[in-house]
Amino acid sequence: MYGCLATAIGEKNTVWIKYYGAVKDETNERYVDPYHLRYHQGAWYLIGYCHLREAIRIFALDRILDIKRTEKTFVVDPGFSLEEYLEGSLGIEHGEGLHDVTIRFDSHQACWIRERRWHPSQRLEFQDDCSLVLKMTISSLNEVKRWVLGFGGHAEVLEPEELRRSVAEEIESMKHVYNKPGGQGY
Repeated sequence: MYGCLATAIGEKNTVWIKYYGAVKDETNERYVDPYHLRYHQGAWYLIGYCHLREAIRIFALDRILDIKRTEKTFVVDPGFSLEEYLEGSLGIEHGEGLHDVTIRFDSHQACWIRERRWHPSQRLEFQDDCSLVLKMTISSLNEVKRWVLGFGGHAEVLEPEELRRSVAEEIESMKHVYNKPGGQGY
């Protein structure tokens, strides 16, 4: 599959794919003009123009169930820039609009947070208690939510309220799973 897509990108061939969409739990067929392949956190993704949705979309390669290269060629939109498309992303997800996000990390986690550039827009504010506040402008709150939850009790979303509420709801949901004895949370 990777080889087929790499060739299609190089030769500017539209591909037909049968794709499983996890969010809607459905499989459909579509034509895609493949622009880029990107590796992120152990998985490959295709970024390209989707004829079905009439927009640039991101597809997980492991959810492409079938693929065929067509003879139809395409021209990449001259106004498209991968860097601009993903600039608001924390990794791979592209959302609608931009959100100013503020997260406080306790002193235990702060030493690791300050060692890395998480996002081009990030700003760090060091606190007197050795914690730190990370501020950044992001397009996908779902991606940030999953990232923050990975830090457990060492991170607290301060803004936006929508993200803070979403993280709190996820924690409540997790409590129901973990408060049942013997691994019977579902």
